[in-house]
Amino acid sequence: MTIPPIQKQLAQKQLEKFCSMRIPLEVQDQIKMDYSIEENVVTLIEKRPRWDDHATEWTQMHIAYMIYDKPTMRWQLYWIRGNGKKVLYDDLPPQNDLQKCIDEIDADPLGTFWG
Repeated sequence: MTIPPIQKQLAQKQLEKFCSMRIPLEVQDQIKMDYSIEENVVTLIEKRPRWDDHATEWTQMHIAYMIYDKPTMRWQLYWIRGNGKKVLYDDLPPQNDLQKCIDEIDADPLGTFWG
């Protein structure tokens, strides 16, 4: 199941804006925000230079997943455990607008996404 084209375009715009604004310009050589969209899953990714190869290698850490449910046309937010497993984020019900999930990640009221 894939995200409908209009929803995907909107998601890309929202995610690009978030990723470009989340990290201050002066540290973007040390940390970057990115995302991927595969089928109906959006993955928010933090990238940092590899500790032993700052010049060419970057590591990736998944911050959150947002999964689109086509029958209900809603987004569900998931956080990532230390072991890499995704866990339903219970404090935000399924949303019609992906931006609400992005805003919850950004605000991180429980310290779930950014520690």
